[in-house]
Amino acid sequence: MTQEEGSCNVSQSELLERLNNPENLNRMLREDRKERNILYLRNILNGTFILLACVAMGLIAYTWYHPSPSLKTWGIGIAIAAVLIKMVEATLRMSSMLQRPKNIKH
Repeated sequence: MTQEEGSCNVSQSELLERLNNPENLNRMLREDRKERNILYLRNILNGTFILLACVAMGLIAYTWYHPSPSLKTWGIGIAIAAVLIKMVEATLRMSSMLQRPKNIKH
């Protein structure tokens, strides 16, 4: 069965490599699980960033028309927290970009 015929997303060369090196299968499965976990964490961090950024923009925009120093301070604090969360997510993204790409054919 080829990739087009079924829902299998394993290339033929990768399947042959797994059959030739069964000891590497566990290592490959652990790496795939780790990548999925990091992607899940990055998605959570991105969602949190978007939510906090929207709240911060709303609070800061509200203080333009109804001056309130405490609300403006809260808005700025939430915006800083959102940026820090985005920096953590970007660090996770950059660390995955530094890894050697898979399935390179020479």
